[in-house]
Amino acid sequence: MDLKISLILLDWSVRESFHLLYYLSKQRLPRNQFEVIVIEYYSSVSAAIKKFDDQVDTWLLLEMPKNCYYHKHLMYNVGIAMAKGEILIICDSDAMVKPSFLESVLLAFQNNSDIVLHLDQFRNHRKDLYPFCFPSFEEVIGTGCINNIGGKTKGIVLAEDPLHECNYGACLCAKRADLLRIGGADEHIDFIGHICGPYDLTFRLINSGKKEVWHQDEFLYHTWHPGQAGVDNYLGPHDGRHMSTTALEALYSRRTAPHVTNPVMKFLNDKDKKYSISNLEKFLISSENLLITPTEFLESNKSKEWAKKTYLYFTYLGYQIVREDGQYRAGLILNYLKDKSHTLKSSQLDFLKREIRSNILHSILDFSKFFYLIKYFFENLKKHFLNFQKKYKIIVKLQPKISNKFSIIFKYKLINYFINNLLIFVLFFLRNFYFIKEILRKYFTKIVNIFIEKKLNVNYLISLLVNLSCIDKPRDNEIFLFINSSFIGYFLISFSISFLNKEFITVQKIKNDKELQECLMQLHSREKLSYVIVSRACFLQFQSNFLQVQAKLSNLSMNVI
Repeated sequence: MDLKISLILLDWSVRESFHLLYYLSKQRLPRNQFEVIVIEYYSSVSAAIKKFDDQVDTWLLLEMPKNCYYHKHLMYNVGIAMAKGEILIICDSDAMVKPSFLESVLLAFQNNSDIVLHLDQFRNHRKDLYPFCFPSFEEVIGTGCINNIGGKTKGIVLAEDPLHECNYGACLCAKRADLLRIGGADEHIDFIGHICGPYDLTFRLINSGKKEVWHQDEFLYHTWHPGQAGVDNYLGPHDGRHMSTTALEALYSRRTAPHVTNPVMKFLNDKDKKYSISNLEKFLISSENLLITPTEFLESNKSKEWAKKTYLYFTYLGYQIVREDGQYRAGLILNYLKDKSHTLKSSQLDFLKREIRSNILHSILDFSKFFYLIKYFFENLKKHFLNFQKKYKIIVKLQPKISNKFSIIFKYKLINYFINNLLIFVLFFLRNFYFIKEILRKYFTKIVNIFIEKKLNVNYLISLLVNLSCIDKPRDNEIFLFINSSFIGYFLISFSISFLNKEFITVQKIKNDKELQECLMQLHSREKLSYVIVSRACFLQFQSNFLQVQAKLSNLSMNVI
């Protein structure tokens, strides 16, 4: 009978109990249909595993040096490489599962093979259940359980903040072929230590076209033990609630590839190459892993420099930047989402960013230059005036008689400055009159007015114009733009792509954070919503709300500018 499931269990010389192995021995699924792979990061032979070693098919010791911090994503890749099953399960080694656990996973994939499946976890904080004493399932979801609502977990029932309420690290189930297709787990330095988890694989699988599914009836059960919250662990970049921001970036950039790919994953994904796992084992742990995982390196400034130079994807002023083979390529985000096209290339990131800034102006055919000219003109006018005011006060104090003459000279210079710049504007309009007229007539007029009247940042306007110039969705789809401005707080502009309709733009001032969250919740019911364009400042503050909207609407494109 074919092997259906491979379970990948991890340890880094910390597990006091591996009782999941006991519950796996009670599964209804025949034992010859699943395998158990245990991966130890260091060299320890765990006594906790030895109790149930008859349930372990493959037990690997990576023998990493003791000064190297644990790297779960490296262990995930080792498990993916060694697995023989069609479906891989990465889950907690110290959790309880019911006899129907593996059967339920297999049935879910038989019903729909294009999914990435998660099982949530009941968590009980009673300290009298430690050390683990094999409590009943009813006892775990009873007194001391922090997330039981009517026999289901809080994350499944309420779904107000699924990114944080659901336990993405409890149990991930995905097809091995799908995991290989996206390059396996990301071994970027940001995922070393506590801020990591299989959800990075989930987000990139979603981007590749798989549907995220949370099982509604099958759960894992976890009891309290010391150190379960990652206290005193090394923490990579996160959102304040221990969700990796590097993983979240994949959601809004639509990235499918890892920033750092294990060399064996590349080999296994090539169907034309014949291989033997025994020949590939020595390549699973790269020299880079041995360089970046030592504690001294992680605590030094070198770790930040390393992180920056190993990112593959960036977003900048409405552009997606990709690093590949020592070259940086950039394309408009909306273009990139449609056909992965890139228009700008350079071996230097700073040079490419300058090209993007230049290209943004040209892509609007000098239209946006006009706003920069206005901004530059008034900023200099203000600077001239303040300079005059300062000098004038000094002169009045020192010599009142000269002050009138100085005032006349200043007025002459100011008028001269104004006339010279006015000529620039006039020449600009004459040279681009037809194009400006068409843009103003078509659909930018009201947006421009909104930005000028409300004094919003010009950069937001340019990024919006660039992205709008690429949209070719059906006429009645709606777009929402969320802006966070120091002048007015949150601001929502919504409009339909029915450009011939003169009243296609509606404007709403959002007074506070609560109103913004309510507004985002209301978007769940809008079936025609196609794009959400959001400023980075606004997204970072309310990313869980934005991502919840995106999760509900599968056809929604979200762009952070």
